[in-house]
Amino acid sequence: ILNEISRIWHEEPDKISKNTTALTQSLKARAMADARGQMPEDLPAHAATTLNNYMDEARGGLQGAPKFPQPFLYEFLWQQAQLSNDASLRANVIHTITRICQGGIYDHIGGGFARYSVDADWLVPHFEKMLYDNALLLRLMTLIWRDTRAPLLEARISETIDWVLRDMVLDNGAFAASLDADTEGEEGKFYVWTKAEIDAALGDIAAAFCAAYDISPDGNFEGHNIPNLLAQTDAPLADYEPARRALLKLRDHRTKPGRDDKILADWNGMMIAALAEAASVFGNANWLHAAKAAYRGACHALTASDKTLVHSARDGRRLDVSLSSDYAFMGQAALALYEATGEASYIETAQDYAATLNRDFLDTDKGGYLANRRDMPDAVLVNQRPVNDNAMPAANAAILAFLSKLATLSGAQSYRDDGAALFTSLAGHLGKNFPAMTAMLSAHQGLIDPLSIIIIGDDDAADDLARAARQHKIYGASIMHLSPTHAPGASLGSGHPAFGHPAFGKTLIEQNSAAYICPGQSCLPPITQASALCDTLDALMDARQTSSSN
Repeated sequence: ILNEISRIWHEEPDKISKNTTALTQSLKARAMADARGQMPEDLPAHAATTLNNYMDEARGGLQGAPKFPQPFLYEFLWQQAQLSNDASLRANVIHTITRICQGGIYDHIGGGFARYSVDADWLVPHFEKMLYDNALLLRLMTLIWRDTRAPLLEARISETIDWVLRDMVLDNGAFAASLDADTEGEEGKFYVWTKAEIDAALGDIAAAFCAAYDISPDGNFEGHNIPNLLAQTDAPLADYEPARRALLKLRDHRTKPGRDDKILADWNGMMIAALAEAASVFGNANWLHAAKAAYRGACHALTASDKTLVHSARDGRRLDVSLSSDYAFMGQAALALYEATGEASYIETAQDYAATLNRDFLDTDKGGYLANRRDMPDAVLVNQRPVNDNAMPAANAAILAFLSKLATLSGAQSYRDDGAALFTSLAGHLGKNFPAMTAMLSAHQGLIDPLSIIIIGDDDAADDLARAARQHKIYGASIMHLSPTHAPGASLGSGHPAFGHPAFGKTLIEQNSAAYICPGQSCLPPITQASALCDTLDALMDARQTSSSN
């Protein structure tokens, strides 16, 4: 092939010139095509039903192989299952995440998920571990745990975060990008075992461990063993913790996979947000501390002297490229930290990111946001408006999620208007392309059906209210826990529905902490008991389902 390319280059250069011109013009025309439109109201439900028909009900995930985790797709299905009370959707998502958590795609010894499974059973992974996959899976597991309270999910959340904090934290607190698949020229060598190795390491408990984790003399992967629990339905996870610790200690003496120690803005943003959300749900101060440290480290490494957020940095050197996805995901991280801490600096930074997106990335002709800055026309062949999800959500889907969350937390209508304009400018793609735009559909629901919960108070009652709100299964709530010194509404934007609410702050005068639930642009009366808060959120879920069915 290379010889033929060389021949044509030297003997028929006009052919290459003609083809490249035609390809470039075609790509540019496609990128500039008008994609404005209105989404049919029933499209999200139709998309969920269609995708559900392609689910592998035996093995989990979509049918076929290889299988990628695609957490954003299953988050969309989970959202639609909750809106429609669809038992089949719900069951398929739970089955999928369970199989992923039990399969060989999960590192049962050291924690964390590999990039994808080469087979249909989630058994044999491509052993590379990516930061973004683990961030998105953490978010999905935390979301589903709030409903199911499954011990398996709680264990995998904790173990995955342990892996991130053990193996992926750089000197400045930010996160590395990935771990290689191979060591010493052999893929998976670091992760696989022979039965003899496990027998020697575990002694008397080896037989029970091997029976549970599918370890045999012949192996389940090219003569070696990938530990997995696919044959187990209710494996007693805690019983095997000493064995896993022993094997992890032994494995640490092996040659470790190489680590890609670049700091990537979008990937760090995803992990920081997922870590902050998990810290809030589980009340884990150490996880929140790590999320804050990673955010500081990433911002310091990735922010240039002109305040531009760059895509990548390593060893103190920054890549002079900025992507709209960087601002979207780091903006999401800032908002997750704002929800977790109540510190105003985070939402102020998020507002700065939103301003930069509008100034530097907005397509002022067709709407939507460009992948690269407008002022760099020669940086890429075609400056696309990314709408298709790939291994991670599309940039415009991430921006829409960011803007809708920022609108809900700040109360500023301008962000909701920006999000609505983004969606309208790209909705024309949805009719034929919805399977690749599930992250956009998820984000749109947050735009049209905002929900905020504000807890005021510093005492145990306020903590109970905050815990109940954060652990409740309702989808898409933005939660703020504010100090009484902020009342009545000093830290809320004037556009927030709770700002100026007649009851806002009255319970504080009576020395009672309170929660204010604000669906849309109105707020319900203050609530002082965690049980009543849960009952009200349950009622809101029922109302959503009724509205969806109509």
